[in-house]
Amino acid sequence: SIFCAVFFTVDLGGRLVFCKNKYRFFLEMMPWLDIIAIIPLYVEIFERYLDLRGDLLNILKLFRMARVARCLKLIRRSKKLILIFQILRECKEELSLLLLVWATGTLISGSIMFYVEERANSARFYSILESCWWAITTIGTIGYGNIRPVTAVGLFLTTAIIFCSMIFMTVPMTIIIRRFSDSYEKVERLKTDVKL
Repeated sequence: SIFCAVFFTVDLGGRLVFCKNKYRFFLEMMPWLDIIAIIPLYVEIFERYLDLRGDLLNILKLFRMARVARCLKLIRRSKKLILIFQILRECKEELSLLLLVWATGTLISGSIMFYVEERANSARFYSILESCWWAITTIGTIGYGNIRPVTAVGLFLTTAIIFCSMIFMTVPMTIIIRRFSDSYEKVERLKTDVKL
């Protein structure tokens, strides 16, 4: 941790020293993200040596979550990641449709399964919320196996729900994939036009 803190501090300090416009340096977002990313390292060091306790320690521990900010630095350097975010922005309607289909399917299938399995006194489906968790794992075809139906009707419904979810989730995904392919081809064409 000490090595990382020193390394990142020297990196940030070096960029500050060698930048031409210091005022503009602090107006940009990335140096602040770097500062936020460095703070958790110093929090760890001071936590060990100062024996901090109480609310102050809890506030300082919040800065540890800022380590995620380092991942944001990767986005600015990767043209492919920027392309993915642009495509996701272009596919807002399709993603909203996907989310709506998923949420509706989860609520309906979870509720139905709760009432079907409740009559069988299944101890696995305690509530509609628990049944919706089952529906999420089933619709996503994850199927952890921690909750599963025991009645014949429940097993039949599970099969039908898995089949329907594969169909209904595939339709918006094909639209998103087509959009991604079109955007990627457009970017590649622009690259070849610039080279010519």
